[in-house]
Amino acid sequence: MSKVHLTQMSTIAPTSINPQAAQAVDACRHSDVTHATLEAISHAVITTNLEGQIQYCNPPAIDLLTSNVFCQTESNLVGQKLDHVLPLVDEQTRQPLNSLIQQLQQVEPNAFEIVNQAAFVTDRGQEIALDLTVAPIYETTAVITGTVFMLRDVTQARQANHALLWQAHHDALTGLVNRGEFEAQLTQAIAEAKQSDHTHTLCYIDLDQFKIVNDTCGHNAGDELLRRLAQIFQREIRQSDTLSRVGGDEFSILFHQCSLDQARQIVERIHQQVEQFRFLWEEQSFNISASFGLVQIDTQSEGLTTVLSAADAACYAAKEAGRNRIHLYYSDDDELTRQRSERMWISQIHQAIEEQRFQLYAQDIVPISRNSDVIESIEHDHLPFERHVEILLRMIDRDGKIVPPGCFIPAAERYGLMTDLDRVVIDTFFKSYAQACLSNSGRPLDSCLYAINLSARSLNDAQFIDFVKEQFQKYRLPPHVICFEITETAAISNVDQASQFIQELKQMGCHFALDDFGSGMNCFAYLKQLKIDYLKIDGSFIKNITTEKIDQELVSCMNRIAHVLGVKTVAEWVENDEILHTLRGLDIDYAQGYGLHRPEPLEFTLKY
Repeated sequence: MSKVHLTQMSTIAPTSINPQAAQAVDACRHSDVTHATLEAISHAVITTNLEGQIQYCNPPAIDLLTSNVFCQTESNLVGQKLDHVLPLVDEQTRQPLNSLIQQLQQVEPNAFEIVNQAAFVTDRGQEIALDLTVAPIYETTAVITGTVFMLRDVTQARQANHALLWQAHHDALTGLVNRGEFEAQLTQAIAEAKQSDHTHTLCYIDLDQFKIVNDTCGHNAGDELLRRLAQIFQREIRQSDTLSRVGGDEFSILFHQCSLDQARQIVERIHQQVEQFRFLWEEQSFNISASFGLVQIDTQSEGLTTVLSAADAACYAAKEAGRNRIHLYYSDDDELTRQRSERMWISQIHQAIEEQRFQLYAQDIVPISRNSDVIESIEHDHLPFERHVEILLRMIDRDGKIVPPGCFIPAAERYGLMTDLDRVVIDTFFKSYAQACLSNSGRPLDSCLYAINLSARSLNDAQFIDFVKEQFQKYRLPPHVICFEITETAAISNVDQASQFIQELKQMGCHFALDDFGSGMNCFAYLKQLKIDYLKIDGSFIKNITTEKIDQELVSCMNRIAHVLGVKTVAEWVENDEILHTLRGLDIDYAQGYGLHRPEPLEFTLKY
């Protein structure tokens, strides 16, 4: 403890000096045995008279004291004032501890004082941390004639403790406070705002291009970028504000006693500095941008979770509006309303998984090209597929009504539940397929190709591919009847991981389709690397293809490139015969949409 306090003899630790021991030191210092003992112990022992003049020092004490003054022996120290040669301070408060002897003279007999955390700074500027015990020396039971100090150098231990404490509250990469410490300060700020008229502002920052730098140049470059941006943020905020790295490429700023408008002005300067910043790494240059979300903390703020959610929602709104911008949250913010709705879906998703309230549907993918009347099997030893369907997921609410995926999938994607849903789909379909085979006299249903969607999170989950392989073994399902669909954005966000995933499962016999192709218009270069079998053209290019010439040209271009690579094409969102006729004219291989086939429960497809 940092405070001087009185403790009775019965509670002394073994290293402390009780009054009798202190008296023995003085009375027996000329005894050969006692003198040898004091000379041999590792702790520094110093005795003084009531005026604070040194009367005795053992060798460790001499070593300690001579680190601060030019003295070599006990005789040079005897008679000097202890507080002159050893100016002690409280380690935490930094207040001088020069009245210990006077305080000892005022205590009750058989009492002593302990200062657990003391320090002094040498003439060379080195700070030495000490565990200090101070006790009175009694001539008689009630008469104090001097004091005895026992000191132990704990500098290394204290430094190690300080380092551990620092690490517990700071981010090792940037040196900023970490998420735990930041949330503790934020909680305190929210409580303060509720009890006073002070307002604060929370800013949430999410980098827009960090993954590009990380994937292109490696993690060392990504780490350096984070450090450089942290320095930019730190330069622009006030000394009273708190900057934290709260995630991989996410930062937060707590603007203490700062209105939303004042914080916005500071963040605008940060935004400008980030826009002007160019990150250089091994002759490569990157433009960096970030999205900012701000929320005011005042008497109306509900709590930590609500404030964090509001700032996160504001930042997400900035990203959805085009990234590289600032979004301010207000109480009637529609974006936060959507966020709250998504959070409600999270609990419903968990409940539906636990209660097995998910149902699979299937929608036909129809051959429309003259060359695709029969869906060809890639493996020569398998019969041609007579049908190709996509497996779709529906939630059933507690009233038995169907919940379309557009209600719960966005929440699952945003809050990291897509892998859980992917597992549900695979386990449910594989189990249903195995049961259908039993009803078919044990013969496999290998005349149909079943397409199953996989999320980006599942591709990046090292354990997911093992789960898929285990399901194939568990249900003895032939891999060649499965086609996994991966979205374009999921594939190119981690193309190496996607390629490895595809390669391992294709070796087993699975097929792969690249879904929503063209939505990013930047993945043609990855087509050869991904080794897919089907290319599903994003529906946004299909819905107006009969009237938009540019859409026709883009779809035609995608189709030609796919065919050069030996990849079949599938057009999504085919809603009418006019669109279908146009696609046939472009020689698209397959079509999918409500104009061709409405999704039906999986059991109907398995009876086909």
